[in-house]
Amino acid sequence: MRSGEPLARDAMVGVPPAPPGPESRAHPAPAPPAAPAELKRVQQYVEQNYFVERELDKVVAADRARLSNIGAWRGRKLPKNN
Repeated sequence: MRSGEPLARDAMVGVPPAPPGPESRAHPAPAPPAAPAELKRVQQYVEQNYFVERELDKVVAADRARLSNIGAWRGRKLPKNN
């Protein structure tokens, strides 16, 4: 460091802090309610492209059974430590 140069902390003395932006709020503004047509479109997309609720349970159970049948450790439950 050269002599006579101010330190970074000394340069900040007297500088007011930046005003808080919208991202610093505790609770952001709520989103406007969606239109019924938009909700139906999203629901159809999710039902066509993802497993949900009962279908997901069936897929997970089948995967566990398959892993257990081939003897993989991932298909087994760990023993309880008593």
